[in-house]
Amino acid sequence: MRGKRQFWIKIVAISAISFAALRCTPALTGVLINDGEAATNTRQVVLRLDVSALRASDSPTQYKASESKSFTGAVWQTYTSPNVNFTLSAGNGLKTVYVKLRNAAAQESLVRSDTIYLAETTPAKWMRAVDMSLNSSDEGYGIASTGDGAYVAGGLTIPSGGDGTSQVALVKLTANGAPTAIETFGDPTHNEILNVVRQTLDGGIIAAGGIYDGGTGNTHVFATKYTRNLDPVWFDTYPLGDLPADPPAKSGSALTSYAADVLVLASGGYIVAGTQGYNAIDASTGNMFLLRLDGDGNQVDFRTYSEAGAVRLGNGVAETNDGGLILAGQRIQGGVSQAYLIKVVASLTNRTTDLSVLWSKAVYGDLASAIVPAPDGGVVYCGFTAVGHDNLNDSFVARVTLDGVQDNAFGQAFGGGGVDRLTALAQDSDGGYVLAGSSSSYAKGSQAYLVKTDPQGMLVFFDTYGDTNTDDAKSVAVAPDGGYAMAGFTETGAGPREGDFFVVKTDSLGHTGTSIQP
Repeated sequence: MRGKRQFWIKIVAISAISFAALRCTPALTGVLINDGEAATNTRQVVLRLDVSALRASDSPTQYKASESKSFTGAVWQTYTSPNVNFTLSAGNGLKTVYVKLRNAAAQESLVRSDTIYLAETTPAKWMRAVDMSLNSSDEGYGIASTGDGAYVAGGLTIPSGGDGTSQVALVKLTANGAPTAIETFGDPTHNEILNVVRQTLDGGIIAAGGIYDGGTGNTHVFATKYTRNLDPVWFDTYPLGDLPADPPAKSGSALTSYAADVLVLASGGYIVAGTQGYNAIDASTGNMFLLRLDGDGNQVDFRTYSEAGAVRLGNGVAETNDGGLILAGQRIQGGVSQAYLIKVVASLTNRTTDLSVLWSKAVYGDLASAIVPAPDGGVVYCGFTAVGHDNLNDSFVARVTLDGVQDNAFGQAFGGGGVDRLTALAQDSDGGYVLAGSSSSYAKGSQAYLVKTDPQGMLVFFDTYGDTNTDDAKSVAVAPDGGYAMAGFTETGAGPREGDFFVVKTDSLGHTGTSIQP
């Protein structure tokens, strides 16, 4: 791939022989699957067993291997070599194999295990730069799969020859990355930006963002519904009680009120989360908000979450298993930024939503950029943090319980010596998580960045995407074929915003196997 290097990291620790292991003969001190590889595309693997025996009588005569920690259904096999063949269970995902030994006297070793990621199928792989109109400056912010196996990416476009104002842009791509439909809309006197795209229950998409009205100086949140073929269904704006605001930058990146995330409800309605009244000039004002819509885009409920003397910016929302919501974002006070969560009573099954606060608190990190539900009822969020000069721009994934207690056993930081930011998060089908953003740690310049973790938030693999120009990913989705789809920006010109939508489709191991296609 042009200008691209792949990096695979798997940290493997084979424990020292403990006194307990020496007493339990034969001693099995470690096991590696395929010599410690992080991933495989075949179910047939080799287990390398690290075995020691103090006496000849301690030598193993049998072994037992299983993906069940209790060895359910496994039988003892004759041990002839420290390299043992094993067949993983079918289905893509993270696999853990447990092994134990015993000698002729039926004395058993301790149990050891290792993990590997299985990607048995071969999903489509491609990278695409999409010019939304001739010589326009474009940037993708959201992506979702549709019910027909294709994808819709959305963001903004700044048409060539205009006054620099941005418009909403959407593109549909086939499963193999070919653009089939492009939709743009906007008022030439407005700045419009689309921040999020989600799949709806009928296989279409809902998208949301913000609009700055150059005529009145007011800003509005908008949401719009499309079919899977990009036929418009409805569009609406929500003033949210804004006061006139200073005009934002022409790029559209300083909108005063904007939607950042959309939660699709099982009832057919939507929860929109974002920021209201943000002063992008001096960061002096800003409130988190939640907006509930029915299936036709009509406003049902609205609530802002403000704090005297502090700025609160909303970046994401997740539904909890008690029927509530947790809003994630950033709190700024006295120049200090903190990742911030608000737990809200929602009553989502009712027509009237409560949206009152149960608790709010600062959590680990300087910013929470995205959030998803955790299987046990809590939430997992990602962001970045500044912890000393060496970790100034490291990203992370973290978890809190339903009561807002930080789970210090979950997650880790990611990144190298450059600027690393993870801005998007999705839960994978294997119970792990996939994150996307940008990194300058592993290649020349900044590239799009994908991180895959296990269910405990620990690194499985990462990769970067792009060429020698600036590339990034603003969103990520788990694809129906088991791979991952990202949307963002790829630089194509010398101007400050000259570029195209950057849409990346990987297999389940993060591979694309191709250069960027126009």
